[in-house]
Amino acid sequence: MEKLIIELELQLSLGLIEQVPTGKKSNWLHPIIVAPKKDDSIQLCIDLRMLNKYVKRAEKPKHSPWEVVQTIPTGCKHFTTFNAFKGYHQVELDPESRKLTTFHTPFSMYRYVRLAMGISSTGDVFTMRYSDTFNNMIKGRRCTEDTLL
Repeated sequence: MEKLIIELELQLSLGLIEQVPTGKKSNWLHPIIVAPKKDDSIQLCIDLRMLNKYVKRAEKPKHSPWEVVQTIPTGCKHFTTFNAFKGYHQVELDPESRKLTTFHTPFSMYRYVRLAMGISSTGDVFTMRYSDTFNNMIKGRRCTEDTLL
């Protein structure tokens, strides 16, 4: 239980989750799964399968590596990579969406403030935002890890 407290406090301090005020009820309440990690800490996972049954995923096709290469302007010589460390957590959830991510622990109820792993649309939302950022750069092209050149 001590490791769970440490993880919850860490996520609270990073602004990833918030505690649900005492006495507040939630129409959505998800169980947690705690898994040990090699470094003796824990991985806190939220079982969002029930929520995922109702999530509407965006339909924005990804370009294949061949399509991306074909759009690179002639004469381009510079390439770079970006690491969006904990990228999903860079996307803030609106207050109504936060309520959908409520989970319970032996200590209290919490909910995500930032986009959570485990929501079926998380990758879609992050990929679209990331693409919109880099594809609008002058002569910029973006490939995801799954479409490496």
